[in-house]
Amino acid sequence: MDLLAAGRVHADLWRQQLDAGAEHSSVGRRLSALSSFYRYCAGHDLVPAVPTAGVTRPRVDPDTTYTVGLDRDEARALLAQAEKDHGRQRLRTDATVKLLLHNALWVDEVCTADVSHVGMDKGRRVLTVVRKGGKKTRCR
Repeated sequence: MDLLAAGRVHADLWRQQLDAGAEHSSVGRRLSALSSFYRYCAGHDLVPAVPTAGVTRPRVDPDTTYTVGLDRDEARALLAQAEKDHGRQRLRTDATVKLLLHNALWVDEVCTADVSHVGMDKGRRVLTVVRKGGKKTRCR
């Protein structure tokens, strides 16, 4: 079917289909992505209404995750590889890996960082990063 012709009933049916086999967190992410798509379309007058408006999303515990992170040995190996790189980007690679690993930053938070966001705090160089919700964090 044409995505721009979908209605609320189609969104509800799709949600029911997702519930049949996907985790609640996956269902929530997919609904969020689809909702963002339709809000964009509505903002550009491509659809008369957002069909995902009012579709209930599953409750997900924000403190629980099943995402597997690196164990200590894997983290050490990653750091060693970043430090071993002898290319022109060695310092940038090393700094990026350390920021991601030690500060639990998201990739987009590091990628949007700028030299102007670097400062000093108690004699240490810090990077100010804007996190989710507009919160600013200083990373060492």
